[in-house]
This record gives sequence, structure tokens and C-alpha cells, in this order.
Amino acid sequence: MDSLEGPMTETLSFDPIFIRRQRITELAVRRPDVPLTTLAHHIDKAWLLELY
Repeated sequence: MDSLEGPMTETLSFDPIFIRRQRITELAVRRPDVPLTTLAHHIDKAWLLELY
């Protein structure tokens, strides 16, 4: 999935990990001058299991 704009041809499934990564990415793009130093609160068991 490249874009969330335009008509959708398929239903997106709910993926909380994707949503968190997207929010982190959007913040980094909007505020490139601000270092992201505290990301630990975004990491939970589900995210660690996906990474493993």
C-alpha cells in the first residue's frame, strides 16, 4: 500500500502496529528538526513478536 488517498478497491484490515509506525513516520517527516528520542512507549509485546 503506497497511498491512503483516492478510491480504495479493497478493505484494509486493522493493524495497530502499522498505525503506530505510520504515526512515527508522519511525525519524523513533519518535524525533521526534532529528534525522536523516546519511542519505547510505542513498543509492546505484539510489535516485538512481529519483529522476532
